[in-house]
Amino acid sequence: MARSKKRLQPLVTEKEFDGVVVGTHGRTGVGKLLLGSVAQRVFNSAPCPVVTVSSKARTSSWMGAKLNKILYMTDLSDLSKRALPYALSLAKANSAELLLAYAPEASVHDECLDQDLAELVASAARSWCRLAQVSVTGDAAPGIVTLAASGEVDLIVIGAERLTAGPLYRFNVPFTTAYQIVANAPCPVLRVRS
Repeated sequence: MARSKKRLQPLVTEKEFDGVVVGTHGRTGVGKLLLGSVAQRVFNSAPCPVVTVSSKARTSSWMGAKLNKILYMTDLSDLSKRALPYALSLAKANSAELLLAYAPEASVHDECLDQDLAELVASAARSWCRLAQVSVTGDAAPGIVTLAASGEVDLIVIGAERLTAGPLYRFNVPFTTAYQIVANAPCPVLRVRS
């Protein structure tokens, strides 16, 4: 297994894949830090979009089936906005409903929670895209996971920073919002890189 870990990351970069699909056990906390994860390292460093499927994901809703509802999460940062074209493209290809979820950082004031996320979507796309929007208050990761489960979402689309160097590059970061969503999501998660 150690040899495959060392070969997988360069392979993703060298072959210039358009995307990667990887399964994960969805471990969190200390167990994640101690056990490590090939999936975590791939989605920390892959230069392309990565779809992660945790052991908690409902398989019947997406295996070979059309996507009916896609959840796009944003904190309105430039990084999160880079994921929107992917969510829109998938919604159009599947004639799916696109749920726009605003999950602001904890420091954002209550008056900022009433963002009109439809403004992020080009007017031409608004003519064909079925949009709904919601704000997530409190801790973003559990809020998004709960929203995905209660709304029977087939795919979550998020933007996430690509780690290519520094102290976090070689280690798992199981406490980030993105990882908590991936580890606990009831459906696959598409992570679009910076």
